[in-house]
Amino acid sequence: MGKTSKSGLGVGTGSSPQGSLSQGNVDSKVKELTKQHMIEQLTKAGVKFNQDDVLFVTKDKTDQLVWLENGNKDVGLTHIKERHFSDFIEKHGIKKDNIVEHLRFVITTGKIEYSKTTIRNGRLGYERLYNKNGQYYLLSAIGTNGFLVTAYPVSQKTANALIRRNKNG
Repeated sequence: MGKTSKSGLGVGTGSSPQGSLSQGNVDSKVKELTKQHMIEQLTKAGVKFNQDDVLFVTKDKTDQLVWLENGNKDVGLTHIKERHFSDFIEKHGIKKDNIVEHLRFVITTGKIEYSKTTIRNGRLGYERLYNKNGQYYLLSAIGTNGFLVTAYPVSQKTANALIRRNKNG
């Protein structure tokens, strides 16, 4: 069946609805709707943020929202790239352009080895060690509102020491 003169659509043609709905388009739309839903949850919780700077909002296995903004030299993605980029590439081969998606993946699918409450610069927050496929990531200074201040890969030796320290203390 080809195009008909009246409808302009034919089954299996480049202009068909099937042709315009690729898996990539579906995945992208699902990701955007999920992000919007999570941003609504941040808004309802009274969290202050700049929606244009939010790179991802997700939930980890504790059901806590975790979100990353572009930030600046002290917090967020800018901080992570400036201070910890070499760790990502050296320890796990993660390229600078893939850090955001990789962190989101680790947070949503990784095993939390430990989670503890911390106080940094007078602010309450969380420190979590995630394990994804034997690769460890320390997410430090996660604010009580879920804002990801910093994250970096750690070696298995360091991860094991952190796990022991946090089980004993």
